[in-house]
Amino acid sequence: MTRIQQLCENYSVRSISWWRALGMVVDYLICGIVLICLAGTINNSTTTAVIIITFIVLYFTVLETMYGKTVGKFICKLSVVDANGEKPKFWQSLVRTLTRVIELNPKVLGPVPAFLCLLIAKKRQRIGDLLAKTYVVRDIDLLSSDIEPASDYKNI
Repeated sequence: MTRIQQLCENYSVRSISWWRALGMVVDYLICGIVLICLAGTINNSTTTAVIIITFIVLYFTVLETMYGKTVGKFICKLSVVDANGEKPKFWQSLVRTLTRVIELNPKVLGPVPAFLCLLIAKKRQRIGDLLAKTYVVRDIDLLSSDIEPASDYKNI
């Protein structure tokens, strides 16, 4: 078991889940504002749907791949990492994003599946994290002296 995995096992539900939820709210507020502005300029509902889906997939996938975090995670001081403490690869971020559609779908119980998974999973992972083999950690823990931070995170 890697140090990141041990760290995640030590998180209590309260210590990480509420920060993740707050980060999610911030991210969805940002997406919502951008998409409302875009949707008002487009008359075709199919085009609007394609733009919405594309924007959401790009927002989460690109930011998590490039920076290991979205704006919401940045505000909440959280990072997405792999088992070695590195930023996720593109495919890992894409898997996390695509499973988010199922886990957080307002037509299918909203965020309930994701939060149930966080409660049950030993390392406080949602389904997308389990499939992508990623972890969400607090930046302070990632940069603590106990863990050698990945080179990508040393200058954040």
